[in-house]
Amino acid sequence: MKINGYSFVEVLIGTVILFTVITTIGPITSQLFKEQAILSDRRIIIYTLHDELQPYLADKHMIPMSLKKNINGKNVFLMFIDENNYMKGCATWKNAREKQETTCLYGMPAT
Repeated sequence: MKINGYSFVEVLIGTVILFTVITTIGPITSQLFKEQAILSDRRIIIYTLHDELQPYLADKHMIPMSLKKNINGKNVFLMFIDENNYMKGCATWKNAREKQETTCLYGMPAT
């Protein structure tokens, strides 16, 4: 007996393999896009924190200071304080995973 074409078992196996690949790649790409957004936001916020810290390094009398800015669609709380002869600038925000993230930069004030 000669059979031309695919059998039901072959089609079923092919379908299972296809759905396994789809269900594996989908969450991985979603996770990659979320991590990419977190890193992009972090980079932009650190650049902004650096730029905002510069006036405080030039004029030490402006410290302490805090402000809230909208950076890249995120509400970011910026705080600047004098700490052990250094100016400390910190940024706090909620990342793409809805976790609070804080990063700080230090600078030496002008004399």
